[in-house]
This record gives sequence, structure tokens and C-alpha cells, in this order.
Amino acid sequence: MVTYDSPMAGESILHLMKAGRILQYRQQNVAMVGAPEQSEFDIFYSSRWVSPGTEVGIGDSALIVFGDSPYKRLDPIRYGTITTAETTRSGLQITVRLGPFVVTEVDSGGSAVATPVAHPAGGLHFVWRAPVEGLRPPVTDSEVVGAWRDAVDRLRHNGFYEQSRFVRLAGVFDSEGDSIGGRQLRLGDTAVARLEVRTALGPDADHTVIVDSEPVGAVAGGVRDVRTQPDGRLDVPLRATSVGRHHVTLSLAPDPLLSTRIRFELDAIQKTAISPGQTPTPAPGHSDAVPDLVIALAQRLSRVDAIDPEQWLDLLHSNLLPLAPDEPVMRSMVAEVAADLGENSLVVELLDDPANFRGDDALRRLT
Repeated sequence: MVTYDSPMAGESILHLMKAGRILQYRQQNVAMVGAPEQSEFDIFYSSRWVSPGTEVGIGDSALIVFGDSPYKRLDPIRYGTITTAETTRSGLQITVRLGPFVVTEVDSGGSAVATPVAHPAGGLHFVWRAPVEGLRPPVTDSEVVGAWRDAVDRLRHNGFYEQSRFVRLAGVFDSEGDSIGGRQLRLGDTAVARLEVRTALGPDADHTVIVDSEPVGAVAGGVRDVRTQPDGRLDVPLRATSVGRHHVTLSLAPDPLLSTRIRFELDAIQKTAISPGQTPTPAPGHSDAVPDLVIALAQRLSRVDAIDPEQWLDLLHSNLLPLAPDEPVMRSMVAEVAADLGENSLVVELLDDPANFRGDDALRRLT
């Protein structure tokens, strides 16, 4: 964990309030909850939202607070440090480097942050300085996780985040359940990205995790319409299709910009080491990875709104499904589109094995 020097108890600290009413602000807020420490974000405040006499300088500690009208409850989310600051006639432009999430030691029964003084034009200031009591950064790894959980849970009352899925990466593990040191995976083997999902949607919500990678297609996998374990755990299978260091992004559908995106690197190596003078052989498991690549391609294409539904069904059924005809995820995807178009005979044909039903497949099969 990164050490963060917080202000002493009773010492004044810069408060940065962020609202979620406007979509682009809400997207940034969600990203700030999901970003790792040391990530930087640019924020602009119009002059009217900065409390008179408040000076902001490089190196200042800050408390990032979420709140929305009527601003009777302000939720401390995490600490930060100002890395750039420029004040002009139009407003305050800053860059904040994210620190740890906030540990709250006092149960206020409502807002954990005092409401700022209203300015003469109406409304509240979004940038001000004030001392805080009962708030501090975490000091142990367990407190780091607990502070993240508490910060997310404090947002449950805010309707702007009711569709958001907040996620943290608990680790990447091999098929035996052992942690993959250095995110290293042998080509052809399957790994699991273990996520913890917290959301206001409740335990019965279905989750779809889409796997993207750079280079494109280098890592495949994902899950579709699955529920978390009672403790919020969600395991996402991953499979490397080429050797090298790959950048992996896990996005949660249907609103990836309003949910956490998990990013990490995965180092894929040959399954069998090549001895000096030995001729390299094709990557083991490469042909077995074809279904994963087909699913990854289908998932990416499913996010293209411009595709006509009937053309999309034809593309899935005639072109992609034949490449992975026995893959339950593909059959379920095609059946979902077919059901939406009223192609019930095709749905029955595709969903022929109850043991492989996913999500609402059973309901579609009966319709």
C-alpha cells in the first residue's frame, strides 16, 4: 500500500466536492472510485464554486467528497494531492493525484462532512477549506479494502449511482487457485481474475464482464449474465492466445462507463521452454483458443449500436457460431438475439441442452 501523509486532527484540509448530476461528471466520479492510487485526474471549477479566500497550491492535501442536490449529505470518498493548479478569471483548473480511500471513525448518522457555507448567488461552494474530525487514511491492508467497501456503500443512497457496478481486483489465479506471480500465465492455460463487485442493484443482479486486451485478441475470456457469490465474488476466466506482455481491461456491461474498469498486465509465456538450438513450435493450445477469440469478437461487435438486428443475427448465426458451434456462451448469445426477433424455432434449436443454460436461457426456451 502507498503511504499517505494526511493532515493532523483538527488541521484544515482542502475539500473538493464532486456532483454526479451531469453524465460526464458522474463518469469521472465512477472512474475515480475505481482507479488505483497515484492515478491523476483533471478537474475544473468555475470561479463561483470556489469559496472566497481559498488558495490552492501544488502539494496541497485534499479530501474528495461526493454530494448532490440538496447537498444535505456529503460523502468522503478518498484523499488526494494537488499536482497542478491554475487560477484564472474563469475558474480553478487542477490536477489531483489520488490517494487512499477514507476511513471514517465516527458514525454521523448522515453526512460525514460538514456542509460548506452557501455563496451569495445561491447554492454551495464546491471548493473550500475546513478541518475534519473522525476521518483518516487506512494504515493496514485490511483497512484499505474496508475503506473501499465503505466508500462504495456510502453511495448507495445516491440515485445517480444506482446502476453502477463498483469493482476491485482481488487477484489473478491459475486453475489450481494459486496466485499468478507477476501476472504470468502459460500459453493455453486458463486463469481467473477474481473480482469483488458491490452495487445497489442487489444480489440477484446479473453481471456481464467483457475482456479487452492490447494487442486486440491477445487475451480472451469473460462471463455473461452471471451472479456474484454471496460475498460479492465474481470469477472471470482468462486465456492468453499469444506470447508477450498484454494490457488487459475488464469492463462491466451494459454501462461500462458508469461502472469500474479494471486494468492490469498479463505476461503470457510459452507452455514449454525452448532449449538452445531447438526450433520453436507453434504455440500450444492455439487452436483450442479459437472459441475464446470468437466470443471476444462477438462481445465487441455487440456494442456496435449501428448494426441492424436482423443483420446482427445473420452475422452471429451464419458466420461466428460455426467457428464455435458447441460453445454455450455463443449459443446463448445467438439465442438471445433470435428471441428478440421472434425466431422461436431457432431459439429451440440453439438451446438444446439445459445443462448449458445461462442467464435467461431457460425462459427463452419455454417461450
